[in-house]
Amino acid sequence: MAPDIKNILILGGGTAGWACAAVLAQRSAEHGVSLTVVDAADIPTIGVGEATIPTIYDLLNHVGMTDTEVVKAAQATFKYGIQFEGWSRRGETYMHGFGTTGTPRGEDDFFTAWLGGGAYFSSRTLDAFTPAVAAARKGRFARVAERPAGAAQHLYYPLCELSYALHFDAALLARELRANALRNGVVHRSSKIVAVETGERGIAALRTGDGELIEADFFIDCSGLTGVLSRAALGGMFEDWRAYLPCDRAIAVQTARSTAPNPYTRSVAHRAGWRWEIQLQSRTGNGCVYSSDHMSDDEATDLLMSEVAGEAINQPRRIDFRTGRLAEPWEANCVALGLAAGFLEPLESTSIHLISKYALLLEQMLFDNAGKPDDRGRFNAMWRAETEEIRDFLSAHYVVNQRDEPFWTERRDAKRPPSLDRKLQAFAQTGWFDLPDHALFGHDSWFQVLIGQGFALDYPQFAIPRAEAPGLLQFLQNVARAVDVETSAIPRSHQQVIHSLVEGG
Repeated sequence: MAPDIKNILILGGGTAGWACAAVLAQRSAEHGVSLTVVDAADIPTIGVGEATIPTIYDLLNHVGMTDTEVVKAAQATFKYGIQFEGWSRRGETYMHGFGTTGTPRGEDDFFTAWLGGGAYFSSRTLDAFTPAVAAARKGRFARVAERPAGAAQHLYYPLCELSYALHFDAALLARELRANALRNGVVHRSSKIVAVETGERGIAALRTGDGELIEADFFIDCSGLTGVLSRAALGGMFEDWRAYLPCDRAIAVQTARSTAPNPYTRSVAHRAGWRWEIQLQSRTGNGCVYSSDHMSDDEATDLLMSEVAGEAINQPRRIDFRTGRLAEPWEANCVALGLAAGFLEPLESTSIHLISKYALLLEQMLFDNAGKPDDRGRFNAMWRAETEEIRDFLSAHYVVNQRDEPFWTERRDAKRPPSLDRKLQAFAQTGWFDLPDHALFGHDSWFQVLIGQGFALDYPQFAIPRAEAPGLLQFLQNVARAVDVETSAIPRSHQQVIHSLVEGG
């Protein structure tokens, strides 16, 4: 631990603040460091219900929480992936499923095999070859199976390739993380901050509404989109990415639900953006994400309320956001996390991942690296590299479409990040592109999206000779059959699993 850091102050509660507090509290006491979370009860959080990706388990495992606890305490359900409806053309659907797609064919990876046969069969998606997608569509749920001991390497076991995440009520999860942090010695102060004092090291102290000065050695800004410390006080440079991620508003509403929840998120494209549907145990989180240049607030609200199922249990509310990031979330003695560090669209559920990953990285740097001089530079460099890869992946959803509304035609012709252009050009020419080791979304994810949305449709340039097609098509049929048979044999439905966890654990 850096010897001059004995007091750490986290500004802001909510998911970001309490997740960071729970992570750091695992190590702070042994290093003689005090942790304080300061928030104001009258400042609402953005959280509207959260969908996550499988890395949520990194956070839960680190702070000693199980998904059973989250299911019981936060209305959680499981998530095998995201179903995209109308993103390529109206009426077309595909799913981005977690885990792996297919299995190698000899020395060829599965995608090379699939592209080689693409000209000979009518499948427009990878859904039939992705175990998580098949299980999700059947409404079944199972933990990842263990590969049989001694099984030959070439044998394919689809249930060993499953992967999943969680949906939950963000406010309830924050409450559980808060309790976890407080049990581990974190101090909570409910105070409104009215001024920030700076000094040679960066942030020096925070002044409360009643005139008290709260000092600390190190500050973590979880104050949300306003970025009270990182942006307002330290002048952090925000990079606007609306040219690549065009939506800037959302209307959110919760509805009651009595049917069994789906183990996947729905993302349904509309004429000026898309809408989400996240099914928890007894309610559904709904939202309409849109570009204010192409749709008014009233139009977005009307569209959302005409599409939701079930009775609304709260009033629709508007959320304004600005896509982009801080170029350097760690500046001087302050690190920004969560919305204070940036917002990259809710499309692929990356917000909590970025909170937990960089809270865990900060913990390592503060407590294991003993405050090495290059920690700040490495932290910021990792942040820049990862957020750029996520930006490219999200932007690809908008770029690769065949819809005819102005919003969507503009997206096809809009400016793209050069790194995304290189990926798309390489895929069109070779059926492959390289990804860095730190990429959050691997080839399984990228190819499900690109193929599902019809990029380089039919792939005739990759077709194997017709004489070789029967053997390849038989392989693909065998893979699809194995996925179907294995997922059909999953004994319990998603609803049955949720019920058993709630009732018995």
